[in-house]
Amino acid sequence: MMVGLPLSFLPPRDAIRLREGEVHLWRLAADTPWESWLPRLYNASKPSRGRHGKPQDPSGALAWAVSDSGPWLAVAVARGGPLGLDLECDRPLRQRARLLKRCFTAREQAALGPCGDRLILRVWTLKEAVVKAHGRGLAYGLKRIETRLVGGWPVLDRLEGEAGPAERWAVFTFELAEGCDATLLTPVPAPVLRCFAPLGCTDRG
Repeated sequence: MMVGLPLSFLPPRDAIRLREGEVHLWRLAADTPWESWLPRLYNASKPSRGRHGKPQDPSGALAWAVSDSGPWLAVAVARGGPLGLDLECDRPLRQRARLLKRCFTAREQAALGPCGDRLILRVWTLKEAVVKAHGRGLAYGLKRIETRLVGGWPVLDRLEGEAGPAERWAVFTFELAEGCDATLLTPVPAPVLRCFAPLGCTDRG
């Protein structure tokens, strides 16, 4: 598991080829019409939308995952999958106590109760990434996914049901942009993660 992974973003011109064993992660503005240009970069057709709205490559050659929050959009693509991706920007949580009770295990509630909202959202991104990768969405049951904290970031500790066990997944947790945290989930072995963003949103031009 890659916990609190520091990211360095490259410009689109460096996304020359998507190799086996790689995941390309894109940081985009939330209103970016990514479906109209990003698939063409990979010689792919525009994705369709499957159950729960997850983008799907019509040929089945690529796996896509998308999440947005606040001003940002994250898009991941790989040759093979499945992929799970969730992004959450820091914000006050409404009905915090109810959320913890309904979606987190007793051990998680004890660990997160004294914590700030941002840390709860970090853990939420991991749980969401799991159910997105599996494909059932929240119907899977978030309490079947248990995490623990390592250095202020969640680690997948226990995974019940058909998505399990936890060891079958490689987990990347990271800050996509200031105040916005994300989790990317892929099958093991862990892929090489390469990160891209349009000019003006990169770490180098």
